[in-house]
Amino acid sequence: MYTEKEMRRKIRRTKQTIFNHSGIDILVTHSPARGYGDMDDLPHRGFECFNELMERCHPAYMLHGHVHATYGKRFKRVIDHPSGTRIINGYEKYILEVDESKIGTMTRGTVLKRLFGAFL
Repeated sequence: MYTEKEMRRKIRRTKQTIFNHSGIDILVTHSPARGYGDMDDLPHRGFECFNELMERCHPAYMLHGHVHATYGKRFKRVIDHPSGTRIINGYEKYILEVDESKIGTMTRGTVLKRLFGAFL
């Protein structure tokens, strides 16, 4: 578990990479953003710095997990953020059909490479 301060530091360290790649089209995290699909207890509380990152970079999508549908009635699979980002809880499984018109200048292959490149 990271603290808010530790997660902010991680985001600051990626600032140059984000700039070099002309921003973020799809943000993939483990935890949700604070107030958008999170819970009030400490282990399931989202990060405020993710909200700030979405406000600055306006990714088309944010995919997260960590909060499961079995945790209660408040579970929402898809939430729209004020930044224009569509937040999706990928609990269990979720098929994302990417609206390529929302993905800047990236090609479909680039989207997949950025999403899965670290795992190839």
